[in-house]
Amino acid sequence: MLKFIIGSLGMLTLTTMSLFSEISLGEKLETQMWEDMKHSDYKAVEEKIAKQFQSVHTFGALTREAEIELIKKLYLGTYEISDLKFTESGDVIVVTYLISVREKIKAHQLSEKPAPRLSVWKKNDGEWQWIAHANLKEIPTHQPEVNIQVPKKP
Repeated sequence: MLKFIIGSLGMLTLTTMSLFSEISLGEKLETQMWEDMKHSDYKAVEEKIAKQFQSVHTFGALTREAEIELIKKLYLGTYEISDLKFTESGDVIVVTYLISVREKIKAHQLSEKPAPRLSVWKKNDGEWQWIAHANLKEIPTHQPEVNIQVPKKP
């Protein structure tokens, strides 16, 4: 009976450790992407973005290539991620969070007000890759420096 109890406690400990490592994985993936963007490590950013990547912003959807161009035009300062939640299902992790960030696109300073984001990470060939992202921060449409098609609002 004692062996059963000890064995059960061991399994409970392993399950709990696994749960904590899974929780930290979503945060780790998101934080590393932000750090890579902040430090202009575009090689690392591109390696993390899946070929099938898609994003959506308040101005419309972007392909992988267009998202990379947008990231290259960002100048990031300090940031704070809050209210992070994640769901993991097999080889997919969905992460939602609020982020307050000092950022500029070219010379235009964006609002630091916390804005919601959603990222989807998928394990491809043993590596986690960013496959989808939703950025719900308003990017002003009056930015002539940015070479991104921003549809005019009706």
